[in-house]
Amino acid sequence: MPIPFGVAVSVDHSMGSKSLLQQLSQLGYCVSYDEVTRYKQSVIVSPETAHGESYPSAVTRWVADNVDHNVRTLD
Repeated sequence: MPIPFGVAVSVDHSMGSKSLLQQLSQLGYCVSYDEVTRYKQSVIVSPETAHGESYPSAVTRWVADNVDHNVRTLD
């Protein structure tokens, strides 16, 4: 059930509306407002060391361009 949970947390973060979450929950699109509140409380209470590193230690960037593999078609 990660998608309804993600939708509920995202809606709560962007809108902050309890009634909107309750309506979406009744329609089956997300989890209830109580579940989101429990999640936020557990994140606040849990120690930071339990989550591990929240960002990568290095950033890798991949860039590509159109490549012609057929050498005969090059001008």
